[in-house]
Amino acid sequence: MIQAPVSDAGPIISFARAGRLELLNQVLPLLILPEVVFDELTVKGASRPGADAVEQGRTSWIQIRPLTDQATLAQAIALALELGAELLVDERAGRAEARRLSVPLLSTLTVLRVACRPLGLIPKVKPVLDHLIQTGGFRLS
Repeated sequence: MIQAPVSDAGPIISFARAGRLELLNQVLPLLILPEVVFDELTVKGASRPGADAVEQGRTSWIQIRPLTDQATLAQAIALALELGAELLVDERAGRAEARRLSVPLLSTLTVLRVACRPLGLIPKVKPVLDHLIQTGGFRLS
């Protein structure tokens, strides 16, 4: 199982749009979000799929952490740096910046691989990946 990573909004939105937020929770029993990402998911994104589940998850599997340096634009990256945690992010620019700063990365695809093996939560990665792509919340280059 993966240790508690910091997450950007993108992967959470992708899993929520596909109706698979519970799978993300099963693979990542604790997910750390910067306050700005939590607000993006629950306040600004209140009408999006998964907003209520993310709000409810705040007490069970989602932990909100303040960021010491509020001036940083990429707050998920900055929080991962502060905590020495992995970063769950799919966006190309975010991944490039995290690599530049030597932040260890996770992706939606990594979560799906772990869900399949070793956890056995899904029988195959491809059908779930195809569903994530079809729902419009995830892109794979």
